[in-house]
Amino acid sequence: MFKKTRKKLTLFNSINFIGFFFAFLIILYFSLVQLMNYQQIEELETYYKEQYHDFFEHKNDNEVKLEFNPNGMYFYYVYTKDKILVHGDENYQGLFKDIEKIIQTEDPSKRFVKNINWRDKHLLILSKPIQPNDEFIGYIVIGKSTTSQYHFFQKMILLFIVLIIIFTIIIGFLSYYMAGKA
Repeated sequence: MFKKTRKKLTLFNSINFIGFFFAFLIILYFSLVQLMNYQQIEELETYYKEQYHDFFEHKNDNEVKLEFNPNGMYFYYVYTKDKILVHGDENYQGLFKDIEKIIQTEDPSKRFVKNINWRDKHLLILSKPIQPNDEFIGYIVIGKSTTSQYHFFQKMILLFIVLIIIFTIIIGFLSYYMAGKA
């Protein structure tokens, strides 16, 4: 009878603790993902404010000026309201062609944010309209690589799985011991 009660107490305590621990890790993980995503969007918003003037400098260019900067942290493309590329600065050669396919389905006069996979990269893009004096004259698509953050969160999931396994074993033994004391 005592052994049966001890096993029930051990099982009950272990399941409760692991359930709470698991819930805590899930909440922590998704909170960190949201916080990181919010921070990345804020960085793109700041960069947008810095590059806003670029459209005015290049809006009357007759030919597309696309600069390649492989060491750049951000990339951006400036478009007219007719979705014509007038200027850009990219850090991944040929990315603008795929970005154009993605933004074709969006309304350029409205802000949008997207996470995309491009080749082996994970990218966050932000599109914002350019509206001086409340007149829509074009839009800027800004982006950055979030590949390192993506890999960080993948490793975090593996770490959480290992922690759950380790703590399940520890709590199982501890619960068994404490049930014996009870």
